[in-house]
Amino acid sequence: MADTPTQLNIDPDELTIEDMEAIEDITRTSFDKLKAAKLTRAIVFVSMKKTNPDFTWEEAGKVKMKQLNAATAPLGETQEEESSESQGS
Repeated sequence: MADTPTQLNIDPDELTIEDMEAIEDITRTSFDKLKAAKLTRAIVFVSMKKTNPDFTWEEAGKVKMKQLNAATAPLGETQEEESSESQGS
């Protein structure tokens, strides 16, 4: 069993077309018809496989929502820009 980090940094904006195709292949569903839970699991799986080739689909299903640290910045804006705007700089 592969080690799952306590906090996962997942940025959906960083998904490539190949990642999206892999998600469709893994789930056997078109990307636009995926349910939130299956999509989240697939994104975690594809993202983790990039840095940990031994990461499994089963492990992706055991990831807790509180472990996910998804990017919250609007498209094209970095988290640093969002942070500085909220601080009034």
